[in-house]
Amino acid sequence: MGGGSGRQLTIDYVAKIIPAALKAGLVFQTMPQVQPGLQAATGKITPSCGTGLTFILVKAIYAWPNAALRATFIYALVAVIAVRAWLNAALALWRRWRVRRVR
Repeated sequence: MGGGSGRQLTIDYVAKIIPAALKAGLVFQTMPQVQPGLQAATGKITPSCGTGLTFILVKAIYAWPNAALRATFIYALVAVIAVRAWLNAALALWRRWRVRRVR
């Protein structure tokens, strides 16, 4: 359903399929409408301190290593290009100096 290229394809698809389903006689309901016992059990949730810590832990495990790896790759790429540029410049100057010295 996602199509792999962002949310817009999903949004467009859902915008088409919901009216078609309603036209076909399907009915959409929320879970508390379907199961009245859930209506009493549902309500506003206030996140606890543990929830926040869990969120930070999950980010530390899954998101931060990816960001750190990306930053390290970019740093290494820039460093290699910069070092190679400086090395080529130094070699060119050395060669120029050597050629002038031989003449």
